Amino acid sequence: MCNRVGVRSNHRVTPGSFDGCGISSSEINLRVMPVMNGLGIRTQADLCRFSLDSRLQGMAEVDYALPVVYIETIVEKYAPEGLKKKIITWCVLVLLLGFLFGVMFLNIFGMRNMDIINVDEISHVYTSTSTIDSELSSLFIGYNRISNSRYNKSNCDDIEIDIHSQRYHKLPASEEGYVIMKHTFGQLNNKLQEMSNLFFIAHILNRTLIVEREISGVYDYEKWQAAIPHVSYRVVTPVSRELKMSYASYGYVLVPKENKLLLSTGGRAKLREILKEKRFVSINAEFLFYFREIKETGYSAFLRSFFSNLWPKPHVLKKVEKYIEDSFGNTPYAAVHLRDLEGSCPPRMRRVQYNGYTCSPNKKSSTHIFQSLLPDAQQLPWFVASDHQNKYATNSYLPEGLFFKGYCMSKSHECALIDFEISARANFFIGVYASSASRTIAKMREYRQTRLGIFYPSILHWDVNHTWNNFNSSWLNSV
Repeated sequence: MCNRVGVRSNHRVTPGSFDGCGISSSEINLRVMPVMNGLGIRTQADLCRFSLDSRLQGMAEVDYALPVVYIETIVEKYAPEGLKKKIITWCVLVLLLGFLFGVMFLNIFGMRNMDIINVDEISHVYTSTSTIDSELSSLFIGYNRISNSRYNKSNCDDIEIDIHSQRYHKLPASEEGYVIMKHTFGQLNNKLQEMSNLFFIAHILNRTLIVEREISGVYDYEKWQAAIPHVSYRVVTPVSRELKMSYASYGYVLVPKENKLLLSTGGRAKLREILKEKRFVSINAEFLFYFREIKETGYSAFLRSFFSNLWPKPHVLKKVEKYIEDSFGNTPYAAVHLRDLEGSCPPRMRRVQYNGYTCSPNKKSSTHIFQSLLPDAQQLPWFVASDHQNKYATNSYLPEGLFFKGYCMSKSHECALIDFEISARANFFIGVYASSASRTIAKMREYRQTRLGIFYPSILHWDVNHTWNNFNSSWLNSV
């Protein structure tokens, strides 16, 4: 029975049922209400049941991709008050019993032996540090939804999905505060590049990253916690009710001269002094987009770790796995990313001293690249990820070329994420350097290598005289 004040058990769930949860009306209508209907949550009594059922909450997160912060606020609103009182009562009783037992223990054994206990020897066990271990995780981190899949090279055991038991949810934010991205610069994959650089900056400043809303909606950012092991706080967090007002105002915004302090060890030490007592710090998105490698800080190792842990939301992975199983089984396949960039692809390629050969290559061009590099290999089937701007190139892969044609959530990047993930698992991939999406796919392929078999380097530009040495010859022996 739901005894929460203001809750009427037989009233049907409406958008107004989520007033006070800090969720916008558009998000309630487009995301929350469809999830509740799918889970059979019809009345406010059902909402109370949802607040007590971790299995339903896990389904809402994993199967329906409802953000964890939404789940937590709904649970907070509808968890029965009587249950909370019972939990508090039990906690008090346990503490009292523990205290009484301790007193009895001391009376039995006496205080006479306390002088032989060295407090210094045991105090370090409870000492936690807020500094980040300099060693980054460069190994492949298997995603729990595919760890038993035939496509996964990792032998790690399957992990129970439970949003209440994950280590991530038990950790506090960093004591030094948060770091936020001010504005955005470009579309989804540009934002991802900005987020990865901001994640690195959060790492060197010992701050918790507030993930940009669009990125948090499509990527499983909780997996990023594994990119920096041995920290005692959450490395990333979504925008919650608590953070919303401060996020909207961006807190303390770094000026250009302070941005430059991030480029050296001494500068970062000085910047941390400047930022003391400033809970929210924001950095302009344009600076993050053009942020480049800092060799002495292990930036390359960080990127390897980040992209090893970069995965879409679980509901996207389920669709990807089913598509690959149905279309390719366990056989190798090739993928091509057709990106015309509104016709600006060739001049963008020329600006970085490449020709435009891989700007939406037709099937004949892609086959030519494949046969030039693998003259003795049998042609693999093509999976095509296309922006559909160059109709001639797209249609040239028909009828043999494979496209994802399943259902995608409206007003989201789900279809794009499915295309990217299928391409990231391809044994052979052709993209275009001018596209941030192609570059992301290339990094995911290199650092994850999720599928069995030979993983050939990603081809993001092409010249008639190119060989594997123009890409990454060390990949030739990767299995």
